[in-house]
Amino acid sequence: MNPTPTFQGIVWDLGGLFIQVYPEKVGQQLTNYQNAVQGHPSPPSFDQIHQRFECGTASALEFDTALAEALGTASIGVNPADDRRKLWNSMLGPWQGEALNCVSGLRAIFSMVLLSNTNLWHQEAFETSFLQQFGKPLGSYFDRVVYSHLCGMRKPNPSLYLHAIQGLGIEPSAWMMIDDNEINLDGARQAGLQTFLHPSNTSPFETINRLGLRLK
Repeated sequence: MNPTPTFQGIVWDLGGLFIQVYPEKVGQQLTNYQNAVQGHPSPPSFDQIHQRFECGTASALEFDTALAEALGTASIGVNPADDRRKLWNSMLGPWQGEALNCVSGLRAIFSMVLLSNTNLWHQEAFETSFLQQFGKPLGSYFDRVVYSHLCGMRKPNPSLYLHAIQGLGIEPSAWMMIDDNEINLDGARQAGLQTFLHPSNTSPFETINRLGLRLK
């Protein structure tokens, strides 16, 4: 017999659960360039600009400039801006098709929120690919979709989790945050949510089974 869940709502991460992500595709190129220019004055921290881009406090132009500096413009092809954007979005892998059934089967039981650290470039790319593959918007499978760059903050800021569930009528302690990053779960716990670590780039069904939930 499955145990009775101690939560009434689920906050899902996006990358590594519903869409596979491969940041190493970009990270390796950044590492190659940074190794090649060791000893030279380095540009402002790319990681800092990236985090600001995910908080919506750095513009796409600022991020593109930082990415170009981090990569080295000589490593980009004939259409530099387009090439950088394609490179950045290349870390987005395929959708977990069965994840749709997972969400649909649980919405009759739980409130469902999607909470992602993301950015404008990725949002435009994955929402377009999702619509093309499934014929309806990603947001139609959840009660609420929350993207960090539209909120001015990112995980693991505890305030973001509280913002994501605000107004849905469920206390923080009755929410389960499912994420593939332990640091993000630390922030959720600080906000009072229950947490569960999902194995990155595996099907949400695995986590559903481990939590002892039964799809309707």
